[in-house]
Amino acid sequence: KPAADDANDKDADKDNEDAEEADDDALKTGRFTVEETEDQLGHWAYVPEEYNADYRYALMVWLHPNADTMEATVFKEWKTHCDQRGIILLAPKKAKVAGWVPNDAESVKQLIDQFIDKYSIDESRVVAHGYSSGGPFTSLLTFKYRELIRGLSLVGSLIAQRPPENRPDFRLQIQLVCGDQDPRYALVQRTGAALKSAKFPVTVTTINGQAHAYPPSERVAEIARWIDILDRL
Repeated sequence: KPAADDANDKDADKDNEDAEEADDDALKTGRFTVEETEDQLGHWAYVPEEYNADYRYALMVWLHPNADTMEATVFKEWKTHCDQRGIILLAPKKAKVAGWVPNDAESVKQLIDQFIDKYSIDESRVVAHGYSSGGPFTSLLTFKYRELIRGLSLVGSLIAQRPPENRPDFRLQIQLVCGDQDPRYALVQRTGAALKSAKFPVTVTTINGQAHAYPPSERVAEIARWIDILDRL
């Protein structure tokens, strides 16, 4: 084979590799999925399709319960709010049925850092949102990286550990949502009262008549509004 042809083939291969790298680095919008690798957690995300780099978006990090990513439900409930209120949704996925463990916190933080680097994010509106068995890890992550995560929103879930000292320079807003028929309801109420006594800014929302379940659409709208105004609370 002529040497010139070999050189052309190598140039073509390099061009293809460069194009693939450019695709990887390109800003993705809409709903997309990234598979897990040795270096990164798998995740799905939704970035408003009318993404505007001149606007600073809130970032909601969804931490799913054990063995159920709830992807279809969360996407359905949140897409419109993301579009209307300027929220980027990042949803790490834990492959193991056993669910999140403390060592996963650093990997989730790396994903958050990646999104903050890539997209126009309002760092005063970065929120960790967890439900049911995903809640304890959500609170652990928030307390560990409170300089990064400024809001903690838990639904039908308990806080895993004692929160850190309340510091005005790293003001942390907390939202607890629970149905009054949920077995965790009394504990959630006591947790909210204890946080208020410790001078944490906390909002406790009761869903009347609801057992242990993700909130109905009108309550999801309230969570979205809370995220939207987080920097002004």
